[in-house]
Amino acid sequence: MKYSLFLLSALIVFCSKAQFSVSVGPSMIKSFGISGIFPGFHVGGEYAKDDQSSLFARVSFMPSKQNTPETGFMIATGKTFDVNPYSIQLESTEKINYTAIEIGRRYYFGNGLDYGFGFFGGSNLCFVFNKVKYEVQDFDENNYDLFINAEQISDRDKAIGNIFGFSFGLNAGIKNNFTFGTLYLDGGMNYAIYALPSNTIASTSTMYRQLFFSVNIGIKKDFY
Repeated sequence: MKYSLFLLSALIVFCSKAQFSVSVGPSMIKSFGISGIFPGFHVGGEYAKDDQSSLFARVSFMPSKQNTPETGFMIATGKTFDVNPYSIQLESTEKINYTAIEIGRRYYFGNGLDYGFGFFGGSNLCFVFNKVKYEVQDFDENNYDLFINAEQISDRDKAIGNIFGFSFGLNAGIKNNFTFGTLYLDGGMNYAIYALPSNTIASTSTMYRQLFFSVNIGIKKDFY
């Protein structure tokens, strides 16, 4: 998260000699095929190329969403053959979060970027970081070893992995300028063309999806 904010700060500094804006507000992500939504927030910066187009960057963070417990996903086996029963099934709960870094281009229709009511749309590149964590029910760790996809986990509190993804997307929205700033609503769709799990734990995630949708509401303040 701190690296995402650093990149956003760098964009704002770069734009400080031209018209730029800073935005903030609530966000949500809906992963295709996953029930419920991932609520969160975003901060962004936008650099005006002219009255009808801009470059933008946005960082969104969605805290962990919890899946329903799935019995039998985790297997623990005895440290010795004397343990009875030798193999046990454990109830586990998967959690995953989203940190998304978007960069892209917007085109404005209607009254333009900094005046009145209008529409906008464009495309983006999105770097997505997911943290995957499994919470496993208590068991006798002195007599059993925990395994995930045949890989031994030394500590059930360390059943954590990460997924890095790279996606392309489209977005569109509406905005209206007021004296205090600009209110906006936008939505988008992204599809990950590349995803790299950090370990076996991340690769077993049942909540990661390549296709996801996002909605953002916020206020934007222009600087000249």
